[in-house]
Amino acid sequence: MGKKKKEIALLLWRSPSSVGREIKRNSSLIGMTRWIKTISHYLPDRAHYKYLHRKQEVGKLWTVLKWHVVRERVIMYLKLGYSPPLISKIIKKEWVWSVSHEAIYQFIYHDDYKHLRLWQFLFCCRHKRKKHNWRRIKKTKIPNRVCISERPEIVATRAEFGHWESDSVEWVRWGACLHVSVERKTRLVRIRKLHRKTSEATNYAMKNIFCMFSRQAILTITPDNWTEFSWREKIKEELGIDFFFTHPYSSWEKWTVERMNGFIRRFFPKKTNFAKVTDEEIQFVEARINNRPMEVLGFISPNQAFNYELSLVI
Repeated sequence: MGKKKKEIALLLWRSPSSVGREIKRNSSLIGMTRWIKTISHYLPDRAHYKYLHRKQEVGKLWTVLKWHVVRERVIMYLKLGYSPPLISKIIKKEWVWSVSHEAIYQFIYHDDYKHLRLWQFLFCCRHKRKKHNWRRIKKTKIPNRVCISERPEIVATRAEFGHWESDSVEWVRWGACLHVSVERKTRLVRIRKLHRKTSEATNYAMKNIFCMFSRQAILTITPDNWTEFSWREKIKEELGIDFFFTHPYSSWEKWTVERMNGFIRRFFPKKTNFAKVTDEEIQFVEARINNRPMEVLGFISPNQAFNYELSLVI
């Protein structure tokens, strides 16, 4: 009828962009002329056929990657260490068709191609894909929780002595683990073994660590949102220490203790059964870390830096 897209959109109660997208997606190639490369028209029967075909292919491996040439090119780029988004852009620039990065990820983890073990060429090297929205933020179960946004700003500058961060290094969930506390300014580490990752055991370990220091050396503690820190109000009542919890899934807000956990993992790699680790081994690792000179401290050890700062506040 010769109507424009805006007029069609008004008649169908749709937006003009939806009408344009439908015409572009489902138009059929009719022929070629000398001056115009392609002539396409929107034919309703063919448009409906294209829609049904796409609907059948939803959730399946995209058909382009079933072509031998495209598949071999994708495998070649993966072995070179290219990421799927980069491969998608390279193929779109080289050839007339395009392959989305999601299609490449589906190809890598597809059951028919798992024997190729292409996941080992990805940056994270995960042999299984994580589920959609796997990092959905849930409500915390810690009562009367005080967020890190309310923590004094001087703590972030590391200019004041006596601010700590705490975390757990575990083997399996609810099994034996290590409780780690680190002083932010001097990087002094204290490690205690827990037979079970519970609130009671964590509370006892923190009391065992902080009762050895004067009150001036313990001003605040910044843990994460795991429930083993839900009994921290008892420590606050007995020792007068303020707790400030990080935002959910924001481990970089307690970067110091996460960095020290990496040092501990050098001695106790992942899948280490902490139930078989002795207290002597833990004390040996703690001494190695605390007596190791650090560039950020001016090439002195955390023990030396902590003793110096402690002498100033006592």
